[in-house]
Amino acid sequence: MADRTGIAAQALRLLDERGLSGVSMRHVADAVGVKASAIYWHYPNKAALLAAVSDAIIAQLPPLPEAGWGIAVRVWMEQFRATLLTHTDSAELVSAALASGLTTVDPAASARALLQAEGWSELDAAWSAAAMVRFVLGHVAEEQARQRLIVEGVLPADAVALDEPAFNHGVRLLLAGTANVLP
Repeated sequence: MADRTGIAAQALRLLDERGLSGVSMRHVADAVGVKASAIYWHYPNKAALLAAVSDAIIAQLPPLPEAGWGIAVRVWMEQFRATLLTHTDSAELVSAALASGLTTVDPAASARALLQAEGWSELDAAWSAAAMVRFVLGHVAEEQARQRLIVEGVLPADAVALDEPAFNHGVRLLLAGTANVLP
């Protein structure tokens, strides 16, 4: 019998291969080699399984680098984006999983802790880190949607899917705004 971790790993593999629409409880069960009812033994519903996949993706983020808060947070946002871009439809999945409240790994935790350690209030640190997470998720969701539209032939093959300059500009804006909140 497969365990929770193995099931989530197979769901992540299916996500990478088929995209979010290709991850069903039946497909995951087939990949694990069990009946769908066995998946429900470990996860009460698809939302819970996708939250576990989200947790597995977020757990891939490296720790914040040892640097001043601005550099550390910028690198964290870049690493968050890079991690999401390695998994098909991951921004959409992580965003939905976070909205569900079923996740156990908080992508904002390290940035929030760093900002608090630097003197931001708990609330300012939480809101700033949450804004950064939402920016990264939104930006990557758009990039992943463009990638999908290129593959489907909706956009021309030479269309630009990844927009690193716009991402970097957004990061600079967020860091400048965050700096203005500093007590």
